[in-house]
Amino acid sequence: MTWKVVTFGDIETTGIKQSDGHKIIEVALSCWGYNIATGDKRKLGKPYIQRINPGRAIDPGAEAVHKISLAMLRGAPKWDAVAPIVSNILNRTDIFIAHNVQFDAPFLALELIDAGHVLPVFDVYCTMDSGRQATGMGKVPNLGELAYACGIEYDADVAHSALYDTQLLEQCYWIGVERGLFKSPAEM
Repeated sequence: MTWKVVTFGDIETTGIKQSDGHKIIEVALSCWGYNIATGDKRKLGKPYIQRINPGRAIDPGAEAVHKISLAMLRGAPKWDAVAPIVSNILNRTDIFIAHNVQFDAPFLALELIDAGHVLPVFDVYCTMDSGRQATGMGKVPNLGELAYACGIEYDADVAHSALYDTQLLEQCYWIGVERGLFKSPAEM
């Protein structure tokens, strides 16, 4: 296999713990092709972005972070309508990259399983855990700190939108690969 499909993703949720019944309310996925022989990369189509009606309340703490209210989700599809699209994207993925993949990947996995989909198989890479060397003293960086370390402007007013965070993550990751901060897809 010469090309790998690298999917960058982010989600916003009604709260932190799935065990408390929290659900995904926004998902963004952006796919790239990466030639492991040459290091060439190219974006594959447009990012997928979708808000989802969770059918439950949003924790006030979560809403304060992502600024998505339940009223904003009226008319949005339920997860059962979104899951087949997300599953299709992730089933074509070789590497899933997220900032705090330990949060995003399990949320996506459980929601896909709950909707009756087979769990996709792919490698995962976390820019949060791997980004320690980009910041002073080995601090685990939030996405804003990682952007600053990579020389990318961070807009706190739109941060925590799944699409904004995914697009910022893409930029940080590719710069990080060039600088030797992150493993390239060829190394995974």
